[in-house]
Amino acid sequence: MCIKNFKLLFPAVLLSLLLLAAGCSKDDFSNGISVSEINVKNPVGESSESIDFVEVEFNNKQFMTVDFMDNGFTVNLPETVEDYYLMDIKDDFPKGLNISDPQAKICYLSMEGGDYESDLKGNEFRRQYEYRNMEYNGPDEAPETEGFYIYTDRDVAITGKTEGDFFTPISCSLSLKKGWNLYFWTRDHTDDFGKETYSHKEPKGMQWWAR
Repeated sequence: MCIKNFKLLFPAVLLSLLLLAAGCSKDDFSNGISVSEINVKNPVGESSESIDFVEVEFNNKQFMTVDFMDNGFTVNLPETVEDYYLMDIKDDFPKGLNISDPQAKICYLSMEGGDYESDLKGNEFRRQYEYRNMEYNGPDEAPETEGFYIYTDRDVAITGKTEGDFFTPISCSLSLKKGWNLYFWTRDHTDDFGKETYSHKEPKGMQWWAR
């Protein structure tokens, strides 16, 4: 290669190397939280004393049942999920947000405890900062946060800002990798409209509740 052509190419090559070193890309998935299993131990709530088993559902469809032993349980998540359990991502997140791949399909995981004697379920396990009845108690109420386990059939980023019901400001910054991920939804009651945030930032004090 002649020196003239090298001088022309060098700035572009240098820029590419700098971008690679900084880990820059169109959609940066390094900040997401990938998960392969869920361990629940000593959930808060008196109802946990009567639980014998936990039914795991994907998008409200039964997937499997695990035993509740020693005041806890473990769910090993499958690497892939059949289309039967999936739904379109654009039908779930608030309208107005940017979805890098609108063709992505997702499903949410929910877990509900029950006892063998009555075979009744109703103790739902939630990963929350603080249990609350989700009723609005005024702008002085502390922010509420809940963790959600979500599966996606491909890498997809959901970003941007929009408005929800009652003009609630919504901010979203999620980087979901193919497979299972964990994100946190937070509602801040600092004013009459509140504020909702979707992110991978886990606040201190998160714990499992059985209610």
